[in-house]
Amino acid sequence: MATINASLPTLQDLVSRTKPGGGIDQIVEILGQRNAVLQDMPWREGNLTTGHQYTSRKSLPPGTWRRMNEGVAPTKSRTDQVTETCGMLDAMSKVDCALVDLNSGGDAASGAAFRASEDSAFMQGLSNDLETAIFYSSTKTDPEKILGFSPRLDSTTGLWGGQIVDSQIAAAGSDQASMWCIGWGAGYAYGIYPKGTTAGLTSFDGGRQLTTDSGGTNQFWAYVTSWSWKVGLCIEDARAVVRLANIDTSAIAETG
Repeated sequence: MATINASLPTLQDLVSRTKPGGGIDQIVEILGQRNAVLQDMPWREGNLTTGHQYTSRKSLPPGTWRRMNEGVAPTKSRTDQVTETCGMLDAMSKVDCALVDLNSGGDAASGAAFRASEDSAFMQGLSNDLETAIFYSSTKTDPEKILGFSPRLDSTTGLWGGQIVDSQIAAAGSDQASMWCIGWGAGYAYGIYPKGTTAGLTSFDGGRQLTTDSGGTNQFWAYVTSWSWKVGLCIEDARAVVRLANIDTSAIAETG
C-alpha cells in the first residue's frame, strides 16, 4: 500500500480547506501556540555576520584599607569577550501547480489564497520551533542550533549554578518542570540576528519550479516558497535569568 504523502499538499488537503460554496475556508489553528516568549523578548542586530560579540566585566578592582605612611597596591579589573552565535531555521513549501489551478479556476486571487493557507501553517510551525529552541536547544550537542536557556543553567555547580533555585525534590519520572524568571533588555537577555540581515521570519516566493516527486525520479511543476529565520539568544548578564528547577507537577496537582 502506498504511503500517504506527508510533505506535499494533496487533493485531500484541498478538500479539507474548501468552503461549501467554494474558496478557501478560514482555518482554526488548533495546533498553533501564542508564543508569548517571542512576543515579549526584545531583539537586537548583532555586530558579527554570524552572531554577536560583547565584552563582559569579570572582576572589579579591589581597594586597599591603609594606615598613615602605608602605600596602596595597584589593582585592575578584568574583562572577557563573549561571542553568541546565530542559527538558521529554514523550511520550504511546495504546492503542485495543478492543485492550485484546480482550486482557483484560473482566478489568481483564489490560487494565492490556497497558497496563503499553507504559508500560515509554516509561520506558526517555525515560531513553535524557535520558542522551543530558546529554552532547550544546545550547541553542545547540535552545533547548527542555538544555545538556549536550559543548557546554560543545567547544573547547580556549573558556571551559572548560582542562578538556579532548586526545589530540593529528587527528580523522578517525566513530570518535572522549571519556572523561569527572565529580565529582558539591553545588557541583560535579548534575541539577536546577524549583522546586515533582516529581523524576524523572512519568506521568498520562488514561483513555479520543476520539483522531483517523492519517488525521486519524475518531476512536476510546483509553486515554491522558502522560509528562513536567522536568530540567536544573547545573555550578557547571568543575573537577568533565574531558573526554579525540579518542580514536581504531579505533586502540585495532588495538593492543589
